[in-house]
Amino acid sequence: RRQRGVRPNKPSYKDVPLLTPGNPVRVKVNDSWRRATIDCVNNAEGTADVSLDGPAKVKGGEVELTVPASAVRQLEAFEVQSDEERVKAFDLDFYGAVAKTKENANTVFKLGDVEAAMDYYTQAIDELRRC
Repeated sequence: RRQRGVRPNKPSYKDVPLLTPGNPVRVKVNDSWRRATIDCVNNAEGTADVSLDGPAKVKGGEVELTVPASAVRQLEAFEVQSDEERVKAFDLDFYGAVAKTKENANTVFKLGDVEAAMDYYTQAIDELRRC
């Protein structure tokens, strides 16, 4: 029996089915991948409605798209890491964590997700500035 007023633990990212409304994902848009959130899944059509994350829009100014289910993939493992885990990594090995953050930026840059790459490059630079 669940205790009143106590929220159950949130399942890990990997435990939630990919095409679940509210799930953060990466979607194929034109020739690159972008971070997005699943809004609705249209099983009969094999599509998902998504809202793109970040300020950049696709051609035509759209921030909401309908994409084929095959154009949806999970975020990289480092993208779903908790803030607590990130802070701990920097505390344990500062320069190693900065280098890893740069590698992570390179990974998403190669996918064509420039916004995500900029976020990680900026995070690495900001950490170095605090040094």
